[in-house]
Amino acid sequence: KTLYLYKDDGGILFEILNNNDIVELLKDYLNVKEIKIDDVEKDFVTAQTNYGIIKIGFDIKYYPELEEEWLYREIRRRLQDIRKENKLRKGQKANIEIYADEKLLNIIKKYKDTLEKDTDTIIIIKDSNDGLNNVERIYEMSIFYRLNIL
Repeated sequence: KTLYLYKDDGGILFEILNNNDIVELLKDYLNVKEIKIDDVEKDFVTAQTNYGIIKIGFDIKYYPELEEEWLYREIRRRLQDIRKENKLRKGQKANIEIYADEKLLNIIKKYKDTLEKDTDTIIIIKDSNDGLNNVERIYEMSIFYRLNIL
């Protein structure tokens, strides 16, 4: 969730963090929500840089809301990949019948309207995977689906 940077003489770190483009690039590349200048006592590494030794620490706690956000983005990406594999253009509508493991299904239900809007796809949630011949796997979880182009 958080990347911590620390250097005894923190001037260069303040310079980096005052550049919003660099901060956004680092946050995106390292998949963190925020970057802070703060000394950390554990879960850190030191790195020799042109500016001296910098201490780098990650917040490695488990956050359910971050897992949910990641799974939502992964589901959205998979839906977009399915559309691409079927050569659907932006704005071209399709129905997708879906059945998934409980954790994924809860996220699909919670964000159904947003997923439909973001992917130009009408999501139909099924009670079982009967007749859904395709499967996408996200770690140990599965999404069964059938796409119908409109």
